[in-house]
Amino acid sequence: MAGLSIFPFGLSLFRGPLTEDLTFATGKGITFDAFDVKIADTGLWFGDGLEWRMYLKYKDALTLQLLDDTGSVDMALYLGTLTATAGINAADIIFNADAKTLRPPNVDGNYAMFKARDTGVGAVEIARMQGAADPWFGCGNNGNAAKFYNSGVSEFTGNVYFTAGKTLTGYNNVAENHTAGDTLTLAESGSIHTNYGAGGAVALKLPASATTGTTFKFVVGTAQELRIVVSAAAEAFIVNGGTSTDDGGNDLYLVADDEGEMATFTCIAAGVWLVDVTGTWTPTQP
Repeated sequence: MAGLSIFPFGLSLFRGPLTEDLTFATGKGITFDAFDVKIADTGLWFGDGLEWRMYLKYKDALTLQLLDDTGSVDMALYLGTLTATAGINAADIIFNADAKTLRPPNVDGNYAMFKARDTGVGAVEIARMQGAADPWFGCGNNGNAAKFYNSGVSEFTGNVYFTAGKTLTGYNNVAENHTAGDTLTLAESGSIHTNYGAGGAVALKLPASATTGTTFKFVVGTAQELRIVVSAAAEAFIVNGGTSTDDGGNDLYLVADDEGEMATFTCIAAGVWLVDVTGTWTPTQP
């Protein structure tokens, strides 16, 4: 036998489930004084020992709502971990302490997207953060238009525009004097390189897989050969009114040896460098 009996001194619940609904009149419910919790027709109430402060109620088929005692203010809910399978709908997401983390799963190659509405289309990806050997945060074109790598490298695949009267300053205005051979990197784009102080020929190799817009300036600072070498087979220099293409040996270079001679290399396509020179720079294929 199962059921609920009401006595002058309280309630008694027999073993087993109730076979009918338990209904409360408006404003009535079951109160658990020791726990400051009660079940009422409005929802599940929570108190602080002095008065009832908030309650959890059914809002719609997919939503529970936590409200203050007046039913007009949404209340805060503190959790150790919140797992959402469909999404989190919030006016603001605020971290409760310094140096907390927003990240995708801790799995190689996983990424998290940031979306905004494209008028007349719907929510589209405008940025992402991606795990990789060099993790990055990217914006535009599925995160590929502008990438900012953990190593400090920034990569832009589109044009960069400035409003009227604005310019780019402090752009890699580094000058490096080389007395021995070196291989340049994409991160050094925009920098100046010389052979000042060298006791013999210096060969500087261009960076592999250079992207369009990568640029370097080379200056002969000491009257020794300064050689600028392709980074891969079949790369080409457009210089002195013609095009010189590596014969497959990955050793084509442009050379000058008189102090003050300068050359600015700009990558205009994959494996193609446009070279603006001052003085005599000679393409040489060993």
